Amino acid sequence: MLQLYNVLIAQGIIALNRVKNIVLSNKKGGSSTNLGTFLKTYMLGLISEVNEMLQDVQGKKTVAIKRKILRSLGALVEQADIAINNVAPQVSFNSSTASNY
Repeated sequence: MLQLYNVLIAQGIIALNRVKNIVLSNKKGGSSTNLGTFLKTYMLGLISEVNEMLQDVQGKKTVAIKRKILRSLGALVEQADIAINNVAPQVSFNSSTASNY
């Protein structure tokens, strides 16, 4: 199970790097920007989307899907390499929302 989780994280990182390269393709030095720096710019928006998914704003999700969403949030924060205090209120909200799962 852990190996599958690691494979999924690796695939997610590859996908995020592709998105970063597309978004920054027209900017000078964009492709050399590291993934963490790129994610920091969009972190609050990403966490907002995660909150909406957990609260079923975008349609009903199963408990299994919500658990995957929560695990992905941890991996996202880890990749962004940000101090948790930058997003603590939003992550705290996620945790309290998800405590039912």
